[in-house]
Amino acid sequence: MFNYPDNGTMIDVQGLFDGFVRVHMDNVEREGSLHLALQYLRSKERPLGRDEASIMYLDHAVRACFLLLRETQCASNTRVNDEKFRRCCETLHIEDVLPGWDDDADAPRELDWLWEWPKRQAKPGCLSRALANLRNKVVHIDEPKNARLVMKLPATVQRYLTEVILWLAELMVLKLVGYGGAYYNRVSMRTEIVPWASRLHIGPPRRTNAMERSNRTPPP
Repeated sequence: MFNYPDNGTMIDVQGLFDGFVRVHMDNVEREGSLHLALQYLRSKERPLGRDEASIMYLDHAVRACFLLLRETQCASNTRVNDEKFRRCCETLHIEDVLPGWDDDADAPRELDWLWEWPKRQAKPGCLSRALANLRNKVVHIDEPKNARLVMKLPATVQRYLTEVILWLAELMVLKLVGYGGAYYNRVSMRTEIVPWASRLHIGPPRRTNAMERSNRTPPP
């Protein structure tokens, strides 16, 4: 599931493993959903390479992210909204904005629905609203309207959104196990200190056309 730092940065593998075992045992005792989230992330639908798109794996990644959201926030109800994702961003110390979003660039019209909401229109690029809407559409893709919206997403956008969701899932797992070291950020494609362990706010860099960058191949 995880990408290791690519520049020889040392990580506390034993500490990470011990933390994961502790959290996993606690999850088993209280019948939590961590193991289900990990099974979704390891789904056989996962594309073999970053240049491939899969609606099925996007669905599995979204479901895993929601289950981890419940674990990190100790939430018992199943309702999903942007407020939960906003709290997730606060917990992880990341900005509530899609990684690489450029306010000056025109977003593809196929993405307009990611920020739509009956009560108010979210600002384009808002991470929490995009994730909440994406989750609702993907989970209920059996509805024709939802299916049309999701299936019209360009392959590059599907890959980009999948990478963003996996990035959040990895951060949530690292947060759960109490990790505070370096990790490989799959979105920015660079080694960083987990944001909650750094004095400075370290988030993914803002870059134009970030969705197109999803085609790049990470270092071996």
